[in-house]
Amino acid sequence: MLIYSPIIMNRTKVVFLCSGNNKFGVAPFIKSQAEGLEAEGVKVDFFTVKGGGIWSYIKASIKFRSFIKGKNYQLIHAHYGFCGWTAFLSFSGLPIVISLMGSDVYGTFHEASIENKTKKNFSDFLSIYSTQILLRFVSFIIVKSPNLFSYIPKKHHGKCEIVPNGVDFECFKPMDRVEARKELGLPLQNKIILFLGDPKIKRKNFPMALQAIELVKNTYPDIQLISPYPVPHAFIPKYMNAANVLVLPSFEEGSPNVVKESLACNVPVVCTNVGDVEDHLSKLKNSFIVNFSPEELGRMIIATIELEDKNKEDSRSIISYLDRRLISKKIIQIYSQVLA
Repeated sequence: MLIYSPIIMNRTKVVFLCSGNNKFGVAPFIKSQAEGLEAEGVKVDFFTVKGGGIWSYIKASIKFRSFIKGKNYQLIHAHYGFCGWTAFLSFSGLPIVISLMGSDVYGTFHEASIENKTKKNFSDFLSIYSTQILLRFVSFIIVKSPNLFSYIPKKHHGKCEIVPNGVDFECFKPMDRVEARKELGLPLQNKIILFLGDPKIKRKNFPMALQAIELVKNTYPDIQLISPYPVPHAFIPKYMNAANVLVLPSFEEGSPNVVKESLACNVPVVCTNVGDVEDHLSKLKNSFIVNFSPEELGRMIIATIELEDKNKEDSRSIISYLDRRLISKKIIQIYSQVLA
């Protein structure tokens, strides 16, 4: 494997090209990745695209070309397929690294049932096929999980690598549960189950979490499901540490960050088998993968609570390979390979 030179990377300037449509501006996991790279000596600037649809990204290529002019960037790192087109259509001549997110390779989940997960509309096909065409023109492809890698044509495997989003272990770390609950105004004695997705997004499958909690109340009458979305990113570690269990009953995910961040806080997870969660949870004893069944989700929430009450698991140590510092080094190795 190619080893990067810190001296070379200290002189490297990269522009992150990403959507600016997130509720908090740049998506937190992209911002975190940039912070990790800067800690390793890479200078990172941002260019964000506002508005939806591919036409917004095509128009943004003109502004992007002006933005990068004279700034001596060595590389463009685009996050999401349409952003890759913004980078390519700027005709900057700079190498492009593309990070694919999920919907840009397999479309969007539209129906609230697993049977209809393959349903696609025009915008899905546009996103999927435009991404497939784009891959011909980029220098390197980063996917977040093995399931996303399976969508990459074999002819591009030589310039594609699986690199999950890293976790900021300085931010996501164990805290005292009582103190976290006091700060958030949550009951101190209740069993608290945390759902961090947007309940309105069908893909997140919030109704299954509600149904499971109703079943768990037969065992734990004081059980409480909290869904604080939208919540500023700085508060997420506090909510995780306030919870007994994090649940993620999603129908589909790429590489869900909340799972990894919760485990870094030593808070167990019960979730459906989406993205790369099996890679991480298979190493653990107190976290579980479940089918799309409220009954099974409820049973495993109870099992997790009981296991944690007896012997709290140090999941943080077990997933230390996801430390943002290690992931940053992997990305820098890719940059070095592209710039060699």
